[in-house]
Amino acid sequence: MTTAALAAPAGAGLRALPTSLHGAEGWDVLRAALGANRSGTIDGAWGSSAALAAAALAVDVPGTLLVVLPNPTDVSPWVEDIASFTGTRPLVFEAWEAWPVVTNKGKLDPTTTSRLRLLQQLQLDPPKVVVCCVAAVCAPVPERADLTARGRTVAAGEIVEPSELAEWLVANGYKRVDAVEYPGEFSKRGGICDIFPPDAPDPVRFEFFGDEVESIRTFTVVSQRSLEKKPSVRLVSADGGALASGSRPTQQGAITDYLPPESWVVLGEPRELKEQAKHFHERVAETDGLFTPEQAFAHLMKLPNVVVSALPRPSVEASVHLRVESVERFSGSVLRVRDELDTIASARSARVLIACQSEAEVHRLTEVLKAGKLAESNRLQLVTGHVRAGFRLVESRRGGEGGTRGGFPPTEDIAVIGSHEIFHKDLLPPGTKVQTKSSRQIESRAIDSFLDLNDGDYVVHVAHGIARFRGM
Repeated sequence: MTTAALAAPAGAGLRALPTSLHGAEGWDVLRAALGANRSGTIDGAWGSSAALAAAALAVDVPGTLLVVLPNPTDVSPWVEDIASFTGTRPLVFEAWEAWPVVTNKGKLDPTTTSRLRLLQQLQLDPPKVVVCCVAAVCAPVPERADLTARGRTVAAGEIVEPSELAEWLVANGYKRVDAVEYPGEFSKRGGICDIFPPDAPDPVRFEFFGDEVESIRTFTVVSQRSLEKKPSVRLVSADGGALASGSRPTQQGAITDYLPPESWVVLGEPRELKEQAKHFHERVAETDGLFTPEQAFAHLMKLPNVVVSALPRPSVEASVHLRVESVERFSGSVLRVRDELDTIASARSARVLIACQSEAEVHRLTEVLKAGKLAESNRLQLVTGHVRAGFRLVESRRGGEGGTRGGFPPTEDIAVIGSHEIFHKDLLPPGTKVQTKSSRQIESRAIDSFLDLNDGDYVVHVAHGIARFRGM
């Protein structure tokens, strides 16, 4: 078995798995039900197979797939799993930790600007998948029509009186400062007007020639370096940001109002969703301005939705019962991992796909596993990717159907494992470097008395530097 055979491209591994679910019994019925504006259920989704089910739905959804999870800590692992299964990173609809939102001297907090940025993108260029926790859904957003009406677009070459633009900014909640640093601020000096829209990652510089907008560029706050030239910019009212940050509007909008037509909603573990929505209301200082759990779920139920759960759910709706099993626990010993993987595969005809956190880890594991029975029988693949909790997809294609399941033979099970599970390591976010202790570092401490020293101990003398203690 060669190294190249083990280290398969990501497209031949994790990204091929969503189509394997499309062959599951009942999937066509579920897809048709969602297309007819009805709901459905997917159960038996253990571990990261729940995120795999969402990735399979993302392939089918005509609009945007909104994935709602119980806990804020669930969001990041699901985002990484779905990104590995689809090749496209989902966007996150963030939740506040407290309500009313705590502001720092009137400045818009990062969560507010992130939420507004997502709302704008949903209107201009909708992403395929959005992931959030239920607390994010309980907090209202500006009404779509109101947010649109209270903004304005400024284009290069347009005639705009700078003083009129400054008046509009002040009237719409922007704060005038000497130099912009935070969203919701603007500064004006000579023929230059810097504006930091609440929904933008970087501020925008407008250069005027008289009353004509000569150029529009984004720039960095720290270095003032120009980033990108823009033909036009949509300025969102900073009051619209205040609506999203807890100003208790009389009219409230929901994220579902911003989703494009033919969008679907995935509800992960609905019983836990309802419990966490109630806990959020009990945890915050006050609930004025929040949606009640019942109101939040009513907004979600307006769209075709799919309940995804680990345990079987009795349902009269379109249902898909995944045949998924948990993966055996590993010892964590590098000396035994090859035999343990061979045992998994020999239990029944199965392929094993291991998601590694880096290319370097792929090469290291390849050297360890290439002499095993699993690798020699061409049933082992190592790819880079993120799998929070491993699982085994038991062969479940529709009877009489040939072909392959996402590039895998339909008669074989597929065991999907994260490399961190094999060696009992923490699963790090992509791009995070493991901090290792240098072999040259030696622990040391200051001593209280020379009586602590033994003959031959190395010491650092305050006047003479490094020495060896020989006695007094």
